[in-house]
Parts: sequence; C-alpha cells; structure tokens
Amino acid sequence: MVLSYEPLEVGCIVKVRVIGALIIEDEHGDDPKILSVLVNDARFDGYNDIQDLHNHKLKEIQEFYETYKRLEPHKWVKFKEWRNTKEARKIVDYSITQFKNTKLK
Repeated sequence: MVLSYEPLEVGCIVKVRVIGALIIEDEHGDDPKILSVLVNDARFDGYNDIQDLHNHKLKEIQEFYETYKRLEPHKWVKFKEWRNTKEARKIVDYSITQFKNTKLK
C-alpha cells in the first residue's frame, strides 16, 4: 500500500520508501501488506517508520484490510500485527528472492 495525497493510477510505478508492514491472515495463511510512502512528496519527509504515522491512520488501514473481503463468500481476514521498517524490508527481500527462485525454475 502506498500512502499518497493524490490518486495513483493502478499499475503506475512510483518511488516509495517502505515504512512498515501490516500482517494479516486470510483463508490462505499469512498475507503481509507492505506500507510505504512516496519518496518525492515532501509531506512524507518525516515518515520513516510505522511509528511516524498517527494512530488513527493505522486504525483506518487496519479497518480496510479487515473488511475488504467481507462480502466474498468463504473469505475472511484477521489482523495479526504491525511490523516496523526493518521487519517490512525483510519481508520485501524474502518476496524478491522467492520471485526470482520461481522465475528461474
């Protein structure tokens, strides 16, 4: 998820800074969501970790992910935890490695 003050087109490529991760579980198991901010937006200059976000914004994001599958039959989501920037980067690195290993086979 990219936090932005302006709408972003689906599929667009932008430079972001990872600030944390939301760990949720769904019908397929753990499903981490990476939270990032736009690098080239001065309004996000002070955002370097999940702790830099207001608690209300974290609750809004959590609420979105807890409810976005609610109307789909046999699907569910459970919030597990927030993770900091360091942990989120580990998730990103692991995902890149998994992708490369899958593509090479």
